[in-house]
Amino acid sequence: KRYADLAAKHDAVLEMASVTAERSEVTRLRMEVLDLTYQVIKGDMAVNPADPYREVDRLLTERNIAPDYINQQRDALVDESLLWERINLQNTPDTGEIDWYLTEIETYFANYGLSEAEINNHRLSGLRERLLEFRTDVTAGLDAAILDNQWLEVRSLAEDMHTEIDTLSDEYDFDGLLASIESLRTEIARDSVTDILGNLTLKKESIRIQSNQLTAARQALDEARAEYDQAFLDFKVINAADADDIIRLEVLDTTRTLAQLVNRMEEMDSIPGFTNGRYDAAEKARLEYLYTVSEAVRADGDLQAGEDALAIIQGLEAAKQRSLALDNLLSTNGNFSGMDAEMVADALLGAESDLIEKDTPESHLLSDAMAIQAFESIRSNRTEMTSLDDERAELQTELADLQAQPDPDANEVRTLERKIAEITGRILITRQNIMRMAANLIQAVRGEEQARRDAVLRILDTRNVDGEPLIDLESTRKDIADRRDAQQEAMFTF
Repeated sequence: KRYADLAAKHDAVLEMASVTAERSEVTRLRMEVLDLTYQVIKGDMAVNPADPYREVDRLLTERNIAPDYINQQRDALVDESLLWERINLQNTPDTGEIDWYLTEIETYFANYGLSEAEINNHRLSGLRERLLEFRTDVTAGLDAAILDNQWLEVRSLAEDMHTEIDTLSDEYDFDGLLASIESLRTEIARDSVTDILGNLTLKKESIRIQSNQLTAARQALDEARAEYDQAFLDFKVINAADADDIIRLEVLDTTRTLAQLVNRMEEMDSIPGFTNGRYDAAEKARLEYLYTVSEAVRADGDLQAGEDALAIIQGLEAAKQRSLALDNLLSTNGNFSGMDAEMVADALLGAESDLIEKDTPESHLLSDAMAIQAFESIRSNRTEMTSLDDERAELQTELADLQAQPDPDANEVRTLERKIAEITGRILITRQNIMRMAANLIQAVRGEEQARRDAVLRILDTRNVDGEPLIDLESTRKDIADRRDAQQEAMFTF
């Protein structure tokens, strides 16, 4: 809306479209650099850590990002800002001064290598056209007062454009953007999360650091994407032929919604018998008694409905926390990619308090039965695997001692080898069971959140609730109980 207002104020659609287009490009550059950093840290981007400088150049070229262009834009915005500032401070110029400004604009286009298409869409082209029109009026000998008023309009535009160019320069954050590119070069030279997961035991601390950086990079990327979407939307709206109509429709929609709300409030206030309706004493007493009875009954129903809905919502919140803990665990461990069954089981068992709730007396907070069953199966299979590993190690030691003898008994050797093979087979089956139960656990935890969410939507559907919708169940629960007690007391008093 700010850019639409400026465009309407100065009849400067070209100038505002140019600014919003460059804002869109600024946010794209920042988003692309952060996306590359995120992909490199995560390990989804194939890079050669031995040559980070060449790799950065390659990645930036693929995303149409040129550090030289960024540095050039820093200088270009400084020069452009100075030009707008000079025009803002300039009194009504003569033809010589106008020609000087026109030369400065052409020099700007030449110094920064703008193509013909870029020049036509640049905000300084709009200024050039205004100066040429003003020069024509000066040459034609137009009245001085008229020329002064025309020049005041040019100065007003220059003042606003000077502010917008300085803001645009701040949004570029050139030092920060170039620092992000340097950070990308640093990350290329380091191990990615995927590489670190290949040696989990030796690099747990490094995983923690990289995971934090990955989370921070993802957050920064999401913020940059949001900024890009908003900036691009501004550009699309301002550049549209019907920009004013689009903004006007949005304001009208908001006003219409507010009017509907006010009308409904007035209609409710005019219901006979509840506010200012005219009744005789007997009729009024009868209505008040009926209302008291209905309110008491309704309060009991509301209280029970509120307690039921609150329990379901609390269950949903608990399920959401477990699902979030699962997502964090999977993200930290690369979705268990490259991890064996023992590592997967240990990771899940180590997060038991975050993933499973099976001991609370409040039934609505308990985990899904399938999730509990899968988790306990993982625990029992992990215990069995430890026992089998120990048993196999003892047999392997016994076999090695037997084979070290000068004349080992062949039958005993075959017996030990057969036992070792049998235990190895059981270990393989146990590992398969762990991986299968891990998949079942993940599915159960995520499915539980969706099932509880559907239950909340059903109970909060206003078509199934008697009276006003429950908005804040936690805060209204006591109010409903108090209202029920008050209405019951009023019944006896009446």
